[in-house]
Amino acid sequence: MPIHCVLPVRSLRADEFEQRDYRVMGHAYACQNELGRLCDEGVYEADLKARLLAEGFHEVHTQVPVTVTHDSFSKTYYLDLIADDALYELKTNKALTGEAPRRGSLPKNSLAPIPMPTLCRPATFRMRWPGLRTPSVPLH
Repeated sequence: MPIHCVLPVRSLRADEFEQRDYRVMGHAYACQNELGRLCDEGVYEADLKARLLAEGFHEVHTQVPVTVTHDSFSKTYYLDLIADDALYELKTNKALTGEAPRRGSLPKNSLAPIPMPTLCRPATFRMRWPGLRTPSVPLH
């Protein structure tokens, strides 16, 4: 199944991802605290991107297209955020559950960045989580 991403994204070692993730999540929570809970995902996404660039991240991209094809099937998905090769899917609580939160859970529309698997070398796509090994899939 060919997977094509318009940006080359290198595979991160677990310690590299953890360091970036710590910084990204700190800014995600600061973004949520400053903007509040009523914004759409796109607003949080833009603010988080600006914060990361201001802090010194070199490459921060949003809504990066990834096309997956198989036989006659072809679909383009969009990665919400790539911050120095770390991939994130940004979701508000409402988008995650489709309903109002219960007591003690995230407030409605709270930003919940979800770390995503990283893309490996431009020639392959592999889901990578610390401690998890998965086969590579050729990119075309």
